[in-house]
Amino acid sequence: MFNQRPSHTQDGSALVKRRKAARSFRLLGSPTAISCMQAPWESSRSRTHGEDVFDIAERQAGFRSWAGVNRTEIWGLGQLAVSGLVDVETLFRRQGPGKVFVLRPARRSPIPLQWTHTGPGTIPDALADMPCKGVAHALLQVNDIMGTDFALEDTRIRGLLEYAVGESRDFGELYGRVRPWWAENPKLSQPPAEILASQKWRDAEFRAISHGNHFISNASIPPRRIWDLYSNRVLPYHALLHDHAFDEKQSFYDKKFQKKYFVHADLSTVSHSWVAEADRVDVWTSINGQEWPVPLPRKTTLEHVRVELLNMGAEYVWLDVLCLRQKGPSNEALRLKEWEVDVPTIGFIYKGRPARRCITYFNGLGLPLTTDPAVLDSTQHWLNRVWTLQESLEGWLPGGLTPAPLADAQAFFARVSGLIACAAAWDDPRARVGFVQDLKRRRCTKELDRIAGLAYYFGCETLPVYNEGLALETAWALLLKHAEALSRTQVFLQYPADMPFAPFVSFAGFQARNPVLPLAWLYTTEGPVLVPADQTQLGGNGPAHFAHFVRCISQHYILARQRGDAEGTTSLFLEVHDAAGDLVFTLQRCAVHGVLLPDVPYTIVCMDFAENHWVVGEVLGETEVQGQPAVQVAKWAVIYIASGEGERLMHIHGDDVETWVVYAHANEAKKQSRYAEQYLEAFKEMQKCGRIYTFGDQYMYP
Repeated sequence: MFNQRPSHTQDGSALVKRRKAARSFRLLGSPTAISCMQAPWESSRSRTHGEDVFDIAERQAGFRSWAGVNRTEIWGLGQLAVSGLVDVETLFRRQGPGKVFVLRPARRSPIPLQWTHTGPGTIPDALADMPCKGVAHALLQVNDIMGTDFALEDTRIRGLLEYAVGESRDFGELYGRVRPWWAENPKLSQPPAEILASQKWRDAEFRAISHGNHFISNASIPPRRIWDLYSNRVLPYHALLHDHAFDEKQSFYDKKFQKKYFVHADLSTVSHSWVAEADRVDVWTSINGQEWPVPLPRKTTLEHVRVELLNMGAEYVWLDVLCLRQKGPSNEALRLKEWEVDVPTIGFIYKGRPARRCITYFNGLGLPLTTDPAVLDSTQHWLNRVWTLQESLEGWLPGGLTPAPLADAQAFFARVSGLIACAAAWDDPRARVGFVQDLKRRRCTKELDRIAGLAYYFGCETLPVYNEGLALETAWALLLKHAEALSRTQVFLQYPADMPFAPFVSFAGFQARNPVLPLAWLYTTEGPVLVPADQTQLGGNGPAHFAHFVRCISQHYILARQRGDAEGTTSLFLEVHDAAGDLVFTLQRCAVHGVLLPDVPYTIVCMDFAENHWVVGEVLGETEVQGQPAVQVAKWAVIYIASGEGERLMHIHGDDVETWVVYAHANEAKKQSRYAEQYLEAFKEMQKCGRIYTFGDQYMYP
């Protein structure tokens, strides 16, 4: 993969020269360049002509001053590092004011970006581990690190240090708390200590309001903690410098706590697959204040990971093993409490606005990248895990790059690119079907995690809390409560119920079966909605009623017919008869799931404005929705009608009405249906035969 023979370029302004099958890399201003194969994720077809300038001297350290590198630059850094033609301490160096520190892990890693990092402000562990010795000592240390000359006579600085000393366990944490505020002190709208105290209060209030009545009322909750790579400490998210600090009229969170929250622009994320339990070890570290043991692959260290992330331009990162409380010998009750909110909202950290970079370790945190087919087939691989699907970002950066050749790299990265492209379209309801099917195939430690992972792709703006002790079917029912109406409607229409009279498929049935009806664009964003349509219905684990305001055609009988053509192919069509038994319409092109019996009068409910999807149900009685009259219906079947036929059906029959329809729970329908015995017999036989729909005594394949 690597050709380390030096070559020379004539143009001293460019680091990267694009070629058909190779690249040349060099430091700006140096006549020496190394030639290597193009990056393994690059396609020759997608290559463009021109030059990439990679000027290491332009890397500036400090808050919000350097956007970081891209994939090509990471590739170039690796080439230059292994060539031996460039001093690695010069190569992996940041420029900027302040005291310069060199970070060099004790053990040499096969990953060049983990070898060393040189830069101002990135303090070593020996300094971070020092105890806090008071405000005066802290001032001397921070001035020395930051290259400043602030004095305690500056009341803002004194107040900031006093606040940080009271909140910190060691100097690393103190430095992490004051660093982002230090240089910005004169520009702030009010003293930093006051802003920090206000942000801490607002963060606690926001989380309390968002986590009420046993559910999460705002899915856009920022992370609880972040890892500050400069101080090498895990800090509370509210300790960061936010935009509102420069304008006293702005609010850290929306005053009504209703709008979506924007994640900090300088926050990067790390995505990785967890290696098998036998291949990892629990590490106690002062980075997270030794609050819980950090599970790490045995073949790496947090020191290696920190150096690589810094060399990729990261300053603050969210990494689950450090920022999401893990299991430990103590504080288990606190972990469970935090996980109620922190686990369901992980997707927002990765997908929240503005778009962010994600350093991705495909083979395990801090481990070398390999694309060996045997590794890809592992149930532990990044491509095969449930949680990593929502961590697939367009701004991914390759973690763990080594000089070792990659097996079939083009195919691997083509697969990654396809996944990323699909994930970028997650808010398209039609695209979500593919995501859901992919999620079903992936592996997870607990099946409950699969349901939690679905929440993001179901467009949930509210969320059920994460409860490890919850039964799967209960968790599934809760997810359907919180799903966006359109996503819920897709499940309602496309998946056949696997329990008698159930409005929705069970989670076991959802897992076992693919959608069985075509998905036309649903021109409806309402329903089935919760009844009553207020937040109180979301609390607790009990079942919810669903309803929608729709057009109905009442009291009709549906008969199935078959016809054969000259080639011997048999096709299905349906006849719709009115209460007098007269044929009023024939559905020539249709698909269906559920139970339909010839002697049962049905109400036919139009589910979308395109009139493709129809629900067939039995009216059980009358009820109310939001003070308006409604009919209670037992769901029997769903019919998909080809474009045009639904419109003709609606226009041919003139007695359609708009009304609220409320769907009965399975147990309610069993008790109240006049045809329960016939239905249950047909349903049982249908399940026995492995079919998804039945017409009388005809059991047919989809």
